[in-house]
Amino acid sequence: MLALRKICLQKIPQIAWQHKALPFAFTLSALCAWPGMAVSNKPTLAKSLMWEVTGNGLNQPSYLFGTIHINCKNRLKFSPKRQESFAKAQQVYLELDFDDPTLQKQIGQNTQMPPGKNLQKLLTPKQYKQARKYFADKLKLPLDFFSTTRPFILTSLATPSGLKCPVDSWEEVIVKMAQQKKLEIKGLESVKDQFAVFNTISLKEEAAMLMDAINNPLKNKQEFLKLIAAYNNEDLSQLEKITKADPNAKKFNTSLLDDRNRKWIPIITREAKSKSTFFGFGAAHLVGSEGVLALLQKAGYTVKPIKD
Repeated sequence: MLALRKICLQKIPQIAWQHKALPFAFTLSALCAWPGMAVSNKPTLAKSLMWEVTGNGLNQPSYLFGTIHINCKNRLKFSPKRQESFAKAQQVYLELDFDDPTLQKQIGQNTQMPPGKNLQKLLTPKQYKQARKYFADKLKLPLDFFSTTRPFILTSLATPSGLKCPVDSWEEVIVKMAQQKKLEIKGLESVKDQFAVFNTISLKEEAAMLMDAINNPLKNKQEFLKLIAAYNNEDLSQLEKITKADPNAKKFNTSLLDDRNRKWIPIITREAKSKSTFFGFGAAHLVGSEGVLALLQKAGYTVKPIKD
């Protein structure tokens, strides 16, 4: 169930930030296994999270950056070379529109289960008692207060990150950089669209994820730390190897990765033609035969890594 817990931070309500819990760390789309691409510059093998997009009639380059949604603050800094690239951008696109003043309200509305559903109905009495005790003892949170919250949100709170450092997200950092430059921030998809992806996961499956997080905190923490190490090394191939071990990942690749990539390409190409744009999204969206890099290449664009 590891891959299913890697849902991006912007889907998690503010309480996940306040308690510094692991909000699934990556999107599933930042971690799922992806097939290799048969292209000359082998972008899936390059150790780089930032890519320049040129060619096919573009008058100026645009930039792609693979994010991680929780990491040590000291890791969330661009090198001078990447800062130069960001400085050329005239607008910023993230997965969601962080300029939208109603964003947190929309997220809160979408984190609730349908009417008539609650955690007590999804778990056995024994499981609920166990979960209630875990939240009280480990998180100092009253589980009863979250009885109608979707289980995958609670899983984010229940899963320890193992990071012994002040944490932040790339989204927060990029938003601050954009605001300093007075750049407009837009979203590749709406909150509603993003949460609709998780309709492929039943509430029962979500509840099972929650209990797995409660029963295996040490294992999940160790697995997450391995993923963090691979990300910090910008080693997309290593991320692939780690996540391929999860048999559940492939089940959701199409809806959580491929379908969204295809929907984003028309937005990316349209905006890149309009002005130099910085696009930031979960790292696994970059790679694979249906990844953003491959789809842009198929459309006639040139992509090349911008290394530190």
